Amino acid sequence: MRNPNKSIEQLLRIYPREWRVRYGDELKVTIEDCLEGNPPTLSFLIPLALSGAKQRFAKYLSAFSPGSSPLSGTMLGIIAWAFALIGCSSFVKLSEHWRNVPKLSKLPIELIFSDVLRVSGLLSLLCIFAGAAFSAPYYFKMPKGPSKKKVNRRIIWFLLLASAFILSTIALVIFAHHMNSIARNGGNPFFVGVFLTWGTLYAVTVIAGCLSCLEGIRQIKFSVQTINIQVKIGLFGAIFVAAISLSALLMLFLMVVKAPGFLSGGPAGHPGSPWKLITVLTSGALSMAFGLSVMSVLKTSRYTLAKRMSSRPT
Repeated sequence: MRNPNKSIEQLLRIYPREWRVRYGDELKVTIEDCLEGNPPTLSFLIPLALSGAKQRFAKYLSAFSPGSSPLSGTMLGIIAWAFALIGCSSFVKLSEHWRNVPKLSKLPIELIFSDVLRVSGLLSLLCIFAGAAFSAPYYFKMPKGPSKKKVNRRIIWFLLLASAFILSTIALVIFAHHMNSIARNGGNPFFVGVFLTWGTLYAVTVIAGCLSCLEGIRQIKFSVQTINIQVKIGLFGAIFVAAISLSALLMLFLMVVKAPGFLSGGPAGHPGSPWKLITVLTSGALSMAFGLSVMSVLKTSRYTLAKRMSSRPT
């Protein structure tokens, strides 16, 4: 006969570890009082499992919460950058041969948007590296303890995923090199599956990198001067991310309007709808990136202005 207490113990593992350490014993006592020695029924176990899943989801969601610290605007900018990376990578694949479409390549505004996309992408990457460079000395000075363990855990996961992504990218390039353009662009279902798996790994790696940055900002104790520098770097980075995402969105819009067949997989002017699932997801990621970057700019600007006003002599 199965031990009912063992079933409850297993269900409690659905709750986050930190939650179990704090409330686990109290919940066990409450469960024992409710059951009064009777085995737990399915109607009792299901709400318990759903509550645990809700707590775990809230924990994952809180990992992306910027909070209300002076660097909360910068944290929003990092989240926006992650969305921009995923959205722009998908957009670049969608628009891989857009210069071959006369209705698009002859538009001066299209060329301007593509230049803004490349330049802003490079500058935003430099902002990320600059922020990491200013954070590194404070990370190495962190004392051993729970805070550093949390940061290290995020970094290790990111490094493992990044290593897997680099190796898979090399394998994918070798695999694609032995195929023609038709097979690479949807003609070979196996390659499509491999490519989608690689794309998913890429998105997960970007999210892991984003989470490691956010955890570092939460746990590392910066000096006031470094916080002010990080806020300025975050402000410029958010502006560049806004430029990236808006340029890609406008280019995508022009492709939908001027050459819908290009995005629907057929020749220019093809009657098929360009709004495939990948197009919708790409535009959604870019819209999120643009919205969060604008919020980041507003938040960091508000902090900078408040800092200036407080430093003025009365």
